Amino acid sequence: MDDLYKTYRVELQFRNGIAGSMPLEPHLIDAHIDKYAHDVSNALKAGKKKEGAVSEEAIAAYKRCATSIFRMDDEGRPYLRDFQVCAMMLKASRVMGQWGSKGGLLATTIQDGGVIPDERILVSGEFTLSERPVAPMAARGGRQPSIAVFEVVNNGKAAFDLQVIKNDALPDELLKRIWKVAENTGLGGFRHLGYGKFNVTKLKAV
Repeated sequence: MDDLYKTYRVELQFRNGIAGSMPLEPHLIDAHIDKYAHDVSNALKAGKKKEGAVSEEAIAAYKRCATSIFRMDDEGRPYLRDFQVCAMMLKASRVMGQWGSKGGLLATTIQDGGVIPDERILVSGEFTLSERPVAPMAARGGRQPSIAVFEVVNNGKAAFDLQVIKNDALPDELLKRIWKVAENTGLGGFRHLGYGKFNVTKLKAV
């Protein structure tokens, strides 16, 4: 694909930990179907509709759904997915006001096959669990305090190849500027709590 794409080597150093973003629930699809069948939004409401009260099982299911982990490969190593990188680049380009000169060609390039990171991006570092208080907005107004438990990799590093299609929408200089903004857009979960920000230590055509 050398005639269509230009390949870059990207290396990242995470500044303050990167958090897992996948809900820790071994039966996500079954849980989703169960909630949909009862026309409710979470496991607590589904349990109450079925049993008339909030049971310990419903509470446990709710906690599992609210807890976030990393995707793991067969060797137990945490990794990010390619679509997370593309989503981050798209957000960064929008913050910059870059919409492309040809009817949104830049956005189309990033999200529709013009930017191809490695499918799995391994994250190395110190693996741990973190607990943070959160206060989601309750359905009837006001905030209801809760605890979020999630996996974190501290001092994390990631390295991967990034293929960028050769068109006028994403030249080399704009790509570097997008990644500069992306350093503070971040990757992974709980970015609103400061996780996932990084420094680009390498962005070089190979």
